[in-house]
Amino acid sequence: MSFFSNSNAVAAPAPKALGIDPERASTHEHGRPVPYVFGKVEVGVTFISEPWGFRSDPIVTQVGKDDQVTGYNYFCSFAAMLCLGPLDALYEIRMDDTTVWSGTLTRGEDDFEPLTIEGRGELRFYWGTETQLADDELNGSGTTHPAYRGQAYVVALDLLLGQNAQVPNLTFVVARYPDPSWLTSGSNVGDDCHPVAVIGDLWADRRFGLGESSDGLDTTTLNATAAVLTSEGVGLSGVIDQADTFPNLLARLLENFDGYVSYDAQGRFGVKLIRGEEGDGLTFDEHDLTADPDLEASSWPDTINQVTLTFRNRDKQWQEDSVAWHDRAAFAIQGATKTESIQRPWITRQDLAWQVAAAWCQQRALPRITGRISLKAGSAGSLAPGDTFSLSFASNSLSGLLCRVEEVSRRSPESAEVEVRYLEDRGYLNGVAYSPAADDPVEPETYSPQQIAGARLFETPYGFQREGHTHFQMLVARGDTVTGRVHSWNEVAPDSYEFYRSTRTFCLMVTLNGALSKSGPAVDEDGGLLLTITSPDKTPYDATFAEAMAGRSVLFLGTEVFLVWGPTLVSGNQYAFSYVRAAYACEKEDHADGATGFLIFPSASRPYLTCEWGRVALPGESLKWKFQAELLGVTTDLAGAGVYEITSTARAYLPLAPINLTVNGDGHCPT
Repeated sequence: MSFFSNSNAVAAPAPKALGIDPERASTHEHGRPVPYVFGKVEVGVTFISEPWGFRSDPIVTQVGKDDQVTGYNYFCSFAAMLCLGPLDALYEIRMDDTTVWSGTLTRGEDDFEPLTIEGRGELRFYWGTETQLADDELNGSGTTHPAYRGQAYVVALDLLLGQNAQVPNLTFVVARYPDPSWLTSGSNVGDDCHPVAVIGDLWADRRFGLGESSDGLDTTTLNATAAVLTSEGVGLSGVIDQADTFPNLLARLLENFDGYVSYDAQGRFGVKLIRGEEGDGLTFDEHDLTADPDLEASSWPDTINQVTLTFRNRDKQWQEDSVAWHDRAAFAIQGATKTESIQRPWITRQDLAWQVAAAWCQQRALPRITGRISLKAGSAGSLAPGDTFSLSFASNSLSGLLCRVEEVSRRSPESAEVEVRYLEDRGYLNGVAYSPAADDPVEPETYSPQQIAGARLFETPYGFQREGHTHFQMLVARGDTVTGRVHSWNEVAPDSYEFYRSTRTFCLMVTLNGALSKSGPAVDEDGGLLLTITSPDKTPYDATFAEAMAGRSVLFLGTEVFLVWGPTLVSGNQYAFSYVRAAYACEKEDHADGATGFLIFPSASRPYLTCEWGRVALPGESLKWKFQAELLGVTTDLAGAGVYEITSTARAYLPLAPINLTVNGDGHCPT
């Protein structure tokens, strides 16, 4: 952390096509480097063949008594490259962000694994070994392909694409854990890859690394560093999909755990950690210096008290996430928030993100001394960048200041003077100062249509429709809060149903709290009607008196119609309503405590779902209906839907009355 600079500003996010990160997007780019992966990652594909065996199957749907073609399902075969191999495990396959296969498949002795994707087709998954052979199906497509040794790829065979005639965006959750022969620590750290294993892989591999021999590595130092990182739980996972130099990649690795490059006496490469005193523990004072030390001390206004670290959270499908660490002591001194943002895309675990953010913030929350000293060559000894030393200089009131070397320079090998650039060391803060429990993984919400909560077929009185034909309202309470619409189906023959129409107008299903007598008042403006909402939709429309009188807030209870307004929450899901009874020229009736009713709030854009019998129905005639919920184009099983039946009472039939006979308000007079 001390050896790498960082911007204090959050960089503007790079544009993402369709909101998909580049490493997770499928592509046809022929010049794209094959990605290098380490740890557990989600990676997109590069198509390496033209599709072949393209075909389509018609989708036949029964509409009424006829079968009609309502679309086509498309199939094809193709091949796609994932990344450099060999991979060690496969966990998930996603098509357009929908998981079509999941499990834990680890690499064995075979070069590829045949997979069956249920409902989709077959797929051959090549691990990217050095022994894999060319795929016979791929070479039978009309174009000759090599074996793609050392590269993981897939061959899809007659794969269902769906109703869109193009291959969907494909991503694979895979894992790769390089394991150098000299590494004594395990390369798998919490499903991430050990950083030292990655360094060893990039050093030695001839295909994507330097191709250097391990003889050039200080394996003793590297293994000591690896042991510390294992104890700290430091593991990384990443996708490198652009050409880069070894020093640049090394710097990106080291900034995740505050490491630095070292060389032993034989010039062999190693990596050490900034964790406290390092080196020979030298002490310098006036007797070792050839001049007064050059000192520059920062002050409290130069410090920061909040660090926001952005990482890719594997528990959230590798989406960008962030944690923020606050240093309350520095904030109390400064009196305002001073923040710094850092990007760590190779960190995928929240607990490690907290750990790194805490160490980074604690170091930058304190003022620090930097400067240069000129030492006698004999005193400097083998001092090297990364080593620590203690500095005492009475004239500057320095006593045992722990410093870390940033640069050592000599005018010539024979020079009697060595110049050292240093900074006050805070490496002890890089220990595991804070290790919170990780948040519970957030399971992505999945939605599927639910069967309706309940329905009622209500035959309307004459005053509702103002015509003698029989009408009834379909009152439907949906089974969740996200269903988009409901389809109604009418029985036209025993157990045979025909689609009628759809609605987006839903009711609240309610229970009456307290009995209502038909001898009770016809109007109550004081909220005397208590209803408990039992359907998933819980919030009634806050209708005014005028809206209720205009039919915008209606309760159907038994065979009586109420106009209700002014809902007031009493407790839980219980509301008190004001009301007018016997609306639309129907009659008041007795209602028992616990009776079920339906509240509806129709409007011009949300009308009733009304069915007209088409004639004057006779008492005793009946119809049967089913209701089918739909969400995002997916419908519930009609066969599993409940049957709702209505039997006509011919209540809307209004014959001409004798002049000496009073007709009751319900419209139908049997005499």
